[in-house]
Amino acid sequence: MNKKEIGNIIKRKRIELGLSQKQCAYGICSQPLLSNIEAGNYMPSGDILLKLLSRLGIANLQDISLNEFLPLSSDFKMNEKCELLCRNHEYSRLNNFLLSTDVIESVSELNMQNYYYYLAVSQFQIGNLKEAQQNFNIVLIENNKNIVERLCNSGLGLISAKLGLKKESEDYFCKSFFDLDKIKYEENMNVLFYLKALAQKTLNMYSDSFETIEEAIKFISSHNSHYMLANLYYLAVSITNNKIKKIEYSTNSDLFRNLYKEEVFKKI
Repeated sequence: MNKKEIGNIIKRKRIELGLSQKQCAYGICSQPLLSNIEAGNYMPSGDILLKLLSRLGIANLQDISLNEFLPLSSDFKMNEKCELLCRNHEYSRLNNFLLSTDVIESVSELNMQNYYYYLAVSQFQIGNLKEAQQNFNIVLIENNKNIVERLCNSGLGLISAKLGLKKESEDYFCKSFFDLDKIKYEENMNVLFYLKALAQKTLNMYSDSFETIEEAIKFISSHNSHYMLANLYYLAVSITNNKIKKIEYSTNSDLFRNLYKEEVFKKI
């Protein structure tokens, strides 16, 4: 777990929100400590990191927004509005927007998969899991083996986890990650790891979730990306702060040790 990386994420997000170090640190830690964290000189404990990321808006574990937007149609304004609603996490409005006659009539056949993906995401976020399942599955009918289908399999894997269906969840993620290393990298791939780790946490598979988070951090860093790193760190801290005193973990984990501030316990 890289101190410089953590510091850069916090500094970049703080500046993006227009917060001073004093404002960001207030009630959490001292301004000099935050300065050292941002400079990469100090690794914050899990509790401090959780509070800082929460203040900076990295607090919605269920968010499935994308870095690279998927267009709905040739209508620029329509694409722009869909992206804006996604970025602002206005999922109820997004759902109504996508179901409007104007949008439905403007969606091209070429972008139909993207449309049903966003419709499913909006339904998932507002709690309509059955409808979300149906629309994720509509995307999979085409069988194009693209990033949208991988995202849909991951979405179905997360829904299965929420329903307590461990085997089904694992099967969906197997499909989502199949031959992932053989296709051209794009930043939306980072979301696949996050959703898998979140699904494992949902199923109380904490050790597996930590392993996925570490794999994700290595994958993302190896591609010189930062997208989803803050979310992954937040997820890691939320696991250690989930009223769990000891977590059995099967590998030597710098991530676990740095966040939890104690030695890793190995499975016997």
